[in-house]
Amino acid sequence: MVQLLKINNPGLVLFSVFLSVSIHLLAAFFPADFRFLSSYTEPLSHLVFPSIVNMGSMGFYLLLFIGCIVQILQAFLVDSILNNYKIIGKRSYIGGMVFVLASSLDKSWLFFSPMQISLLLILLLINDIFTLSKQERFYKEFFNIGFSVSLSVLFYFPSLFLLLFIFPALFSVRPFHIKDVLRVLVGIATPIFMVVSIYFLTDQSEILSTAMANQFKIPLLSLSFFTKQHAISLILIATWLVLSGLFVVAIPFSMTMQTRKMIGVLIIETVLCTLFFFFPTHFSIAYLLLISPLIAIFLAILLSEMKNDLIANVIFGLLIVSTFSVIIFN
Repeated sequence: MVQLLKINNPGLVLFSVFLSVSIHLLAAFFPADFRFLSSYTEPLSHLVFPSIVNMGSMGFYLLLFIGCIVQILQAFLVDSILNNYKIIGKRSYIGGMVFVLASSLDKSWLFFSPMQISLLLILLLINDIFTLSKQERFYKEFFNIGFSVSLSVLFYFPSLFLLLFIFPALFSVRPFHIKDVLRVLVGIATPIFMVVSIYFLTDQSEILSTAMANQFKIPLLSLSFFTKQHAISLILIATWLVLSGLFVVAIPFSMTMQTRKMIGVLIIETVLCTLFFFFPTHFSIAYLLLISPLIAIFLAILLSEMKNDLIANVIFGLLIVSTFSVIIFN
């Protein structure tokens, strides 16, 4: 099966769409709690999510529907990054399919959420970083990188780790220049200025300052947050995270310089994301959606380059079983 999916046929993109739609339709028949989305006090999330959650069952289906669309866009981005920057040896569209499965390893990951918005912005950020590795003139991309990071924080405060991520990731693909840093800082400042201006012009400055102050009053993550369902999800996600890394290390294949850079960038993002898992927030396992690109891209590289069809099919089959089992049984 994997051999067929590795063929350079753009029509296979439709298989990613089919997978995403199937997973979200199945999730509609096995509902999960989505009310946690109303608790986020970040400036932009507060404007969007409480009103949708308050719609009740209609809000549930709307969040699943938008979540499906966003996941498909993310899958297209993964395919684009892997192919346009030659992260994989031969052009194929298996990356998007693997991403859809890897980003569905928990039911809470399927909803349109602040974390899903952050993940979309992270993928756009990685795309811009690798664009800079290919071109000499680089003005718009530096601004876009800063803008994406700032916008992500305004939707989901724990994605603040991206401020630490962008500079080592950025300068791992091109030389350091102070002008580049300044362009990124302008991009970071722009969404903040826009949001503060909107709240000021609508006489809601006090609401904004209170919301930001309350963010730091939220308790740190503790063991009391973990239910049986959380424990199962954590074990499954951690298993695929470890396995994807071990597969890449244990099964030999030639890696290009671009592939090594991509792996390095994703490892930096995952380490920082894991450290910020303990950042004050309204705890949800949905936060771990932000590490799904590492699992997805590791497995996509592996399945694209692997010569042993039997092992490739087993890995892909186990990922499908894991994803659909979560939807039905967890």
